[in-house]
Amino acid sequence: MISSLSTATINQYSVHWKNWVSFCCAQKTTPFNNKVNMIIEFLTNMFHNNSSYTSINTARSAISLITGNTLGEHENLKRFMKGIHNLRPSKPKYNDTWDPKIVLEHLQTLHPNDSISLEMLSSKLITLILLCTGHRLQTCYHIKLDNIKFSDQGATIYITDRIKTSGPKKVQPILVLPYFNENPNLCVAGTLKNYIARTKVLRGKENQLFISFKPPHKAVTTQSLSRWVKIIFEKSGINCKYTPYSIRHASTSLAKRQGVPLELIKKVAGWSPISTTFSKFYDRPLDNNDRFAKTVLSSQM
Repeated sequence: MISSLSTATINQYSVHWKNWVSFCCAQKTTPFNNKVNMIIEFLTNMFHNNSSYTSINTARSAISLITGNTLGEHENLKRFMKGIHNLRPSKPKYNDTWDPKIVLEHLQTLHPNDSISLEMLSSKLITLILLCTGHRLQTCYHIKLDNIKFSDQGATIYITDRIKTSGPKKVQPILVLPYFNENPNLCVAGTLKNYIARTKVLRGKENQLFISFKPPHKAVTTQSLSRWVKIIFEKSGINCKYTPYSIRHASTSLAKRQGVPLELIKKVAGWSPISTTFSKFYDRPLDNNDRFAKTVLSSQM
């Protein structure tokens, strides 16, 4: 049962399993107790401790795995979770997003790729891949050299490792990175090819694409990739309220504003055709909070 979960899900469940065991010990009962009323009491305590709907729903799923209950189908639990959602609905992390043009203007100043530092090249590449695919940092972490295929059109990257969206009936992501001859300084396929060449003598037998730019040049973590993106954000002047994960919001929202069909956005970014996640949490207007003041001031110029 544990093997059916991704590492990220296990990490999410662990804290809830620990709290559930402590709760059951205090109630002098086994954590394998599948009495729905007791589970509702535990989840109610979470609500009163200001846990979010998402956190409570995750705890419900974690307990369901332990107790063997089909809690998602139990009428009382369904009614309870609906009440939690009404009282404390899930909210998107951002109400707006930033304009990718700001970052792209900075990225094209980082050229030629042969001349910039490996640190800057690494930061440039991961940012370009995220912008051009709409995928998560986790997906980029799992890019392997063996799964990168170059052609006259660009690069195709096959993600074979298990990721957040992997499942028995789901197709693994394929990242398509075309050559962008109109502006070689922003060509993601060209930057990828250069990065592979620059790191060839450093990586030894390391098959992960992204490696540390400092010795001993081993594969980096998603936290390192996030730090590299932050470097680009800071130098581009992106508002510090936005995390590297917000690239997924910025790129997919831009694609929609530019008229890319919703079906294609979902397909490229890894959402199912029937998913409403993009419209609920990712499709955001640009952050133009300063537009009013600037318009008033510029009227006197």
